Amino acid sequence: MLNLNLRLMEEWRRAQTGLFGAPLDVESTMILMAITAIGAENLVRTGDLKNFEDLSTPINSRLLRRCNLSSIAETTGLNREMVRRRVVRLEKRGILVRDEDGGVLIADGISEQAEVLEAVRSQLVSMAATIDRLRKEGLVRHPDEAEHT
Repeated sequence: MLNLNLRLMEEWRRAQTGLFGAPLDVESTMILMAITAIGAENLVRTGDLKNFEDLSTPINSRLLRRCNLSSIAETTGLNREMVRRRVVRLEKRGILVRDEDGGVLIADGISEQAEVLEAVRSQLVSMAATIDRLRKEGLVRHPDEAEHT
């Protein structure tokens, strides 16, 4: 699992280098991940992801749960002042924007960039391979398999 986490982080570093010329610092990366996770929570909870499974359809920001500095700080474990400073820095770089209510969003178009889509695809492949290995080793079972044992 640690190897998987390291591979996933390496994919984000590679995508950030392609998008921004260099990878972001760890805290900024955590903030972007938190914004994505918080935003997608409604879609994941409702299971309303069918239209987005091939990654080619951009997600309308109105479908995403709003997040603010406090929710980002809570999700990441970073203190609120650090989150505020990093968000301001990411806004200046055009990576984040604020909506009219002060909510924090990833800027339009960032999530649809080829580097991001490739990172997500690669991460999905890595996760599937890790799960397959864990299943073969008997460390993870599919819920249907558990019922038959």
